[in-house]
Amino acid sequence: VPFIYCACAALRLARFNVQISSIDSRFFIGLPSPSAAGTVAGLVWFGQEHGFSGTRMIALSIIITLFSGIMMVAPIKYFSFKKVNLKAKIPFLGTLALVLVLAVISINPATVLWIILFGYSLHGPIYKGYRWLSAKQ
Repeated sequence: VPFIYCACAALRLARFNVQISSIDSRFFIGLPSPSAAGTVAGLVWFGQEHGFSGTRMIALSIIITLFSGIMMVAPIKYFSFKKVNLKAKIPFLGTLALVLVLAVISINPATVLWIILFGYSLHGPIYKGYRWLSAKQ
């Protein structure tokens, strides 16, 4: 499983370097390597924080590691956040939402950050499935 993950990470980075000038900059094709690494490392932090021993996490860690590796090379679009303009004025509700997100993260960072990273990992396949189902109708 670790070899598959590392091989997928190498293929992901090679593909990124080859396609960098020919793809829509709003999206990554495949799960970005830092997000995949954060998902796997976040699972370890989550397990440690909640007292799960290594033997209780084996199956879940294998599944998450394989999923992260495969998603790095899958032809699935992930939002890149490159077009988010951080220099523009932020409306009050946006500022309030940011403060609330930071407050929620500070309550239990291991759990909340892992949920955010895993959610980002899942949003690509979920959105692709949604588009596929919409096209069928």
